[in-house]
Amino acid sequence: TNGLVKGINETTFGVGVNIKREDIAVITARLDKVNSLNNENEKYFNDENDISDYAFSSVKKLSALGVINGTPDGYFNPHKTATRAEVCQIIINLLNKL
Repeated sequence: TNGLVKGINETTFGVGVNIKREDIAVITARLDKVNSLNNENEKYFNDENDISDYAFSSVKKLSALGVINGTPDGYFNPHKTATRAEVCQIIINLLNKL
């Protein structure tokens, strides 16, 4: 209803499919309050070229806000399955910004 989660494509929602890290970024970036936050520092990831076009601006926005982070060695791992712990950390980081 609010357009946060749109599914995989026009005909497939993706029930039972693990969610990728880049997709969590897209969903989080669709929250209205995210657009009102000020960027801190733009971060660069060693694997930025692997981030899908549809997710690139969301990943960059949330990383600049400090809501999402990469690995200690500088990778985002966009196609890796997001763990519950990673999603919880994103929510905590976002709530701390609001």
